[in-house]
Amino acid sequence: MEKGKIVQILGPVIDVEFETEQLPLIHDALTVVNKGKEVVMEVEQHMGNRTVRCILLAARLPYPTGKTTRKDENRLKDFCKACEKALKQIKEKHYDQKLEEEGYETILNYGIACYKKRCKVMVDK
Repeated sequence: MEKGKIVQILGPVIDVEFETEQLPLIHDALTVVNKGKEVVMEVEQHMGNRTVRCILLAARLPYPTGKTTRKDENRLKDFCKACEKALKQIKEKHYDQKLEEEGYETILNYGIACYKKRCKVMVDK
């Protein structure tokens, strides 16, 4: 499991630098643990120079830069599957049909998965 180092925190945006060029994939989960508390973030972009940009999946990150992170692929894949399942249900049940009948032109469907203080949101037009 590759370890990285938090190099920048900009609100919910976290940059993590790795020692090798073997970076986590887009949408992989990274976790940081400090004093027994775990915070999860999702990889959104490869920034170059062995750095990835992540979005925090919790209310706040109370940790200073320099903490190490670890990849946690399965947890985020479970969140993604749950969101996809919710979006599939919306399509199968035609929940947006009544809105279309009422004249709404743009309808966004959201698949949301939550567990404890973690949340993942997917959107589909």
